[in-house]
Amino acid sequence: MLYLIIILWGGLAMLRKITFAFLALLILAVPVMAEDLAGVVAVVDGQEITLGELDEVINMQDFMMQLYQLNPGFTQLLITSESGQNLINEFRKSQLDQYVMQVLLSQETEKRNITISEERENEIFENRLQQIISENSITKEQLLQAIQQQGIASFDEYKQIFLENSRKFILIEELQVQVVSEATVSDSEAKEYYDNNQNFFKSEESVHVRHILVDTKEKAEELLAELQNGADFVELAKENSVGPTGPSGGDLGFITRGQTVDAFDEVAFTLGIGELSGVVETEFGFHIIKAEDKREAGVVPFEEVLEVLKGQLLNEKKSQTWDDFVKNLNENAQVEIKL
Repeated sequence: MLYLIIILWGGLAMLRKITFAFLALLILAVPVMAEDLAGVVAVVDGQEITLGELDEVINMQDFMMQLYQLNPGFTQLLITSESGQNLINEFRKSQLDQYVMQVLLSQETEKRNITISEERENEIFENRLQQIISENSITKEQLLQAIQQQGIASFDEYKQIFLENSRKFILIEELQVQVVSEATVSDSEAKEYYDNNQNFFKSEESVHVRHILVDTKEKAEELLAELQNGADFVELAKENSVGPTGPSGGDLGFITRGQTVDAFDEVAFTLGIGELSGVVETEFGFHIIKAEDKREAGVVPFEEVLEVLKGQLLNEKKSQTWDDFVKNLNENAQVEIKL
């Protein structure tokens, strides 16, 4: 698994070279497959895409090798028959549009003279390393050992391989950042959305509670007496509560009915703001509950959802901005498909 991920993110591996060599022999052994790889399959704003380039981008050799390992007989038939060749070309055509779009975006990065600073390169590479480490539950040292087994001496060498193989995609990502940075959402836009979609902002009755959880009734009664004599609830919770909310002063935030066990719910929703409960026993232990605030069922006030709503609308607008940009780029390009 780790080996496959390293290939995906970094690119070089001896087995990959062996695979290509094997498939090259396989292709040369079959005249029908020995097509003119220099033949042009598309022209994108004056830039030619050859069959060989397309096959490399879509990993045609890898695909054929995997198919051969699964079913040698079918693969032999596929590459030696006219109908098989037609199927292969249909597969190529299905991938060509996507690659044409990638070429258009790469051309745009060149027109805009988009570059990547060394600092940004380091950041991107480090993020990739952390992703591999996290997904495989390994250490950085173990990752280094793994890439060294593939003939890559150091992280510096691995970085150069990664950046070389990924540069076009990184530049396109930077282009996307530039394009969507123009998208903004005003408070008035958010308010219009809020007013027109009230159903999305309906809320149930809720209460903001803190609680102190202890193991014995005696301890709970002792703490309740201290609270009734003016002790600070937050400090007592931090010092005594055995629940996971203890470090935050017993804060459970706003809860709605059914989020906690029945015995807890029943008491929490009868408390007035600032009111303390008695000792409440549940399957988890003995609680003292305090109501900090209450909300009646209804629509959440606009001010409370403003920032979250603007973030949501901004993400949607960025996505639409990028989609429109790509569509416009495609519609205004001179593309000739020859495959």
